[in-house]
Amino acid sequence: MRFALFGAGRAGTIHARNIANHPRAELGYIFDVDQAAAQQPDR
Repeated sequence: MRFALFGAGRAGTIHARNIANHPRAELGYIFDVDQAAAQQPDR
């Protein structure tokens, strides 16, 4: 299953890690009004 994440703040980071740790999930896109936050490599 592929996901898009809207918001790369504190909660978004937690959601991104949970998606990345799930064996059947893929984080396809991250959207945020702060482009730099959305492109952080640790998400």
